[in-house]
Amino acid sequence: MNYLDDMIYRIYKELEIESGRILPHTICAKLNIILKSSIENSFHGYYEGVYYIVLNDTKTQQEQLYDFAHELGHFFLHEGNQFKSRQVYIDYQEKQADNFAERFLVPLHALDVLDYTKSRMEILYDVEQTFNVSIELAQKRLELYERTLYEQKLQSYCW
Repeated sequence: MNYLDDMIYRIYKELEIESGRILPHTICAKLNIILKSSIENSFHGYYEGVYYIVLNDTKTQQEQLYDFAHELGHFFLHEGNQFKSRQVYIDYQEKQADNFAERFLVPLHALDVLDYTKSRMEILYDVEQTFNVSIELAQKRLELYERTLYEQKLQSYCW
């Protein structure tokens, strides 16, 4: 696991999050984050000592969950106000928040328990359904998991 995967594992443990059961209201309550909904784009903010996340309630539940994880990534990884930042730095932070969201929604530690005797399509379907993510994200996370296992095995032979 890398630093971000370790961080997410600790977040799951500390907040007592059950894999595949990300409940934004519960997580926000534990972190003292105000969670609101709007018809505008999802965003996060910090105002007068209060951190908040606003989700676009016109999106699907799956899209809102991704947006929540993305904004939570900003909460854990970034400080300050993006409005004063250069575009290249904003783009960098957005990529980091996307990476956090993907890893938060489908954490590597939760993929250990899947039944790998099934067909590839069945496993992808299980990931999609268990974690309430798109098939594209399920495939991306499963490929990363397999690559991580392969690299671990390769390292064990080298050392």
